[in-house]
Amino acid sequence: MKKKHFIIILTIISLILLFFTILNYHNAKQTNTHQSLDIIKETTKKEIKDTNKGYLSICVTDYNDGKGPENGMTTYFYCYDINTEKATKITGIPYTSQYPLGVYSRKENTIYYTSQVKLNEKSKGDQLFSYDLNTKKTHQLSQDAFAINYIVPMNDIIAVEAVKKGVRELKMAFYDKKKNSFEYVNMENDLEADILSYNPFIDKLAVSFRYKSQDYKSTMDFNEGKTSKPIPPNHYLYIFDEDYKNPKKVFSTKNMVLSQIALDNHENLFLCQSDTTRNFNPKSSNCIFYPKKNKIEQLETIGKNISISDFMFYNNDKTQVFFIGANPKDEVNFPRGIYLYDFNTKQMKLIFTSKTGFINNFMLLKN
Repeated sequence: MKKKHFIIILTIISLILLFFTILNYHNAKQTNTHQSLDIIKETTKKEIKDTNKGYLSICVTDYNDGKGPENGMTTYFYCYDINTEKATKITGIPYTSQYPLGVYSRKENTIYYTSQVKLNEKSKGDQLFSYDLNTKKTHQLSQDAFAINYIVPMNDIIAVEAVKKGVRELKMAFYDKKKNSFEYVNMENDLEADILSYNPFIDKLAVSFRYKSQDYKSTMDFNEGKTSKPIPPNHYLYIFDEDYKNPKKVFSTKNMVLSQIALDNHENLFLCQSDTTRNFNPKSSNCIFYPKKNKIEQLETIGKNISISDFMFYNNDKTQVFFIGANPKDEVNFPRGIYLYDFNTKQMKLIFTSKTGFINNFMLLKN
């Protein structure tokens, strides 16, 4: 009888050990899956941790049925936490704008985005809107814009690059949260805003401008056979902060296309330049401009296997840069997505992509 009881006890212990072995294997498998950067994992807001590295706000537009625009489209907003390397889907809004654009402010738990509004009987325009995820309320922040290229939630203002109705040039405009006012920066009429990059750790943004008349002359000279390829107009870089009415001019190019810029914590500028436009076999180069020293340091060109197409931002220690890139000739290894380049290791990796949607824009923010 005692022997029988002993066998029963051994059997129970064996079953318990087997259960914990299976449980540990399952947890290990789950952990490995969650660590894969190829999987965009939707998490609850409690899992998003604030770090000094900040986060990426990502705007993606996709077909509602995954096939075509006939059944409508939705613009989704993701928050990619740089520390945990996880992306969280925040919310989605119906796609109504000429070009969908938007940013998620985690500090305010608010979406700033574009939506089309009827201006008069004959025309429509994209306006700046906000959607408060706490109160579920929507507010229209601009009235007379026609198109918007950038949206940047700074501390007390929202910076945008926009075309005003009836005006041809892209201008910088700012929505003041305290005054509830939308105001365009009064710069020269012919001076048009182009590339923009924001550094949230110093709350400043770098904006490149060019004269439309110079751009037009470059095109006409090439069309008339005066030049063998388009000679780019000069670009002029300004730094904006909360005192947006008095931007500081810090740099200008000499007949170079300025395709991307990134601003570090010391207001140094990482620049992507080329000697002509994309269709004419441009010679590209990367450099850092140090305004305080008035010095340029040439760098090894990043993205040799990939085209840096849009939006570029430093993290706060200047060792890494984020950008949207793609290689149309090798979409398997280099699909359109957000990439991270490390200056120390010289390595580049894909950190976010969308299999069915299109990444419209992203932005590095903090808090």
